Amino acid sequence: MKLNLTASYSPDIDAENYARAFFDNYIISHGRGDMAEYLKKLIKNENILTILNNSKDGNSAKASLTNLFTNNDENKSLQDIALKFESEWLNLGDQIIFTLENLFKISCPFEAVHIDLTTLRLCPYDYRKKRIFVYANTDIQSQMRIILHELNHFFFYSLYHNLPLKKHNHEMYELLKESLTLFSNPEQTGKPNEKQLREYFIKNNIDSIEKAVDLGSIYLDSTTT
Repeated sequence: MKLNLTASYSPDIDAENYARAFFDNYIISHGRGDMAEYLKKLIKNENILTILNNSKDGNSAKASLTNLFTNNDENKSLQDIALKFESEWLNLGDQIIFTLENLFKISCPFEAVHIDLTTLRLCPYDYRKKRIFVYANTDIQSQMRIILHELNHFFFYSLYHNLPLKKHNHEMYELLKESLTLFSNPEQTGKPNEKQLREYFIKNNIDSIEKAVDLGSIYLDSTTT
């Protein structure tokens, strides 16, 4: 099934990504250590860091960052990147969806997704709203690999939302979800705490998503009990 994908850049939404990541403490670490310190290392722009460090909360940080990004000389180029993203999706989108449909053995379970470009090298998503952040300041091939990775998560959530592992160990459920990107994005090493599960898949010649979910769930249960 075709997936209708749109992309845009909004200073307000970009600012919200920074503010939420910095103040809301909602991102699972996945072995990356203290996320506040991890984020500071990701952000190279001193003006952005100053605003985040000096803001009393997420709302004030978002307001200040929105003003900064709105008056940024790069604003027009970021709008152009959004148009390029949509154009490249027209070329590669069917191939990406075909890959995921074959991996998960289901038709694409949603009709539309929106991409919010961000200048933060952290790309969260909202599965319910079908929105995904994609890092703007990288090449288009890397962006397509990012969207393949994130849509892998969306397929997983759609097909395995009732997985027993989710009910009794949500963090391990999320770890399993992340590790399944081995099958769509083998060139990626994954987050630090994925290493053990990815090696388990490879060592045991697990060659399908279905087997990986079944055996991965058992493996994660055995390592956490």
